Amino acid sequence: DYCFFTKSGFEERDDECEGTMPILVTYDDLKEGFWALSAGKKGATAESIKWCCDILEDSGYGGSDVTIKSDQEPAIVSLRKGIAANRTGGTVPINSPVRCSKSNGRMENAVKRFQGHLRVLKHYLESKIKRELPPDSPMFSWLVAWTAEPLNKYKVGRDCLTCYERITKHKCKH
Repeated sequence: DYCFFTKSGFEERDDECEGTMPILVTYDDLKEGFWALSAGKKGATAESIKWCCDILEDSGYGGSDVTIKSDQEPAIVSLRKGIAANRTGGTVPINSPVRCSKSNGRMENAVKRFQGHLRVLKHYLESKIKRELPPDSPMFSWLVAWTAEPLNKYKVGRDCLTCYERITKHKCKH
């Protein structure tokens, strides 16, 4: 899914995308992991395809069959196809029903959580540097990627493990 950062806040729809920075947010239902990329432009690019394939590999899915569930937006469909073409394991696409956000509820909630954390970190950083952080700056790209890290390493799930612990199989002290 994509969400777009604008000066007025976040929009989950792309009705008016002019002048916004696309952010690709991925969520792993099984390991409850977040990853985000300040994409530069919407759709399947070599960078975004490689990034998604690397995330799958690093998460322990290299060579394994995975299912990618998304809406039927053309930009996401082309990204899904690019991922499937560049992976060694099988990639099964599942489409969420059109105009039915309940079918993709975990992703919707993941994006909301990510947006909240990004907004807080962005405002904090801006207060420290005493200037607005433009969405096309390298610092904003870093902030987008870094926002997901605390969610993966410190949010404890129902099984008393973090996403990081599920991926690495290392038990940390909380």
